Amino acid sequence: EKWTKHGLEHDDAWRVITSRVMRDYQSRTQGSVTEVKHSAVTWVWRDADPEFGHMQANELRTHLEGVLVRQGGYPVVIVQGAAYLEVRLRGINKGELLERVFHSLANKAECPDFCLCIGNDDHDEYMFAQLHSLEGKELPSGGMYDCMAGPMSLPTGFHGYSCTVGRKDS
Repeated sequence: EKWTKHGLEHDDAWRVITSRVMRDYQSRTQGSVTEVKHSAVTWVWRDADPEFGHMQANELRTHLEGVLVRQGGYPVVIVQGAAYLEVRLRGINKGELLERVFHSLANKAECPDFCLCIGNDDHDEYMFAQLHSLEGKELPSGGMYDCMAGPMSLPTGFHGYSCTVGRKDS
């Protein structure tokens, strides 16, 4: 099925391929489950044996990178978090959502002067980066923040704070 995002046509085949591969890993990893969502497909191994689940997740990631990215050329990102592995289209993330919320508020002249973003995994890094971009701080070049848009006009004195839960690099 083809659909459009930001004027670009996308092929939904990546979701079908991802679901099939993840269900194969689910069948051989007791306690894991595959969740098909509107914007992503996620393999969750929270209830599986921790060592085996982690090993399977690493293998699954390598498998999906080969099938989807190198062979298929699909514009997807594969994110491995705490007991899950998720595949979604590039540019669909919490940072993009945060930007849309702020643009919507700015259009209504209702922008806040303070925002706190709290997160605990790799998905939240997009949100943190966008928050600091909105605040006018420069984003790191390259890496996972390439999809972020530039700064927008917010009220003077706007402050954005990001908070990582747990011990991890951010």
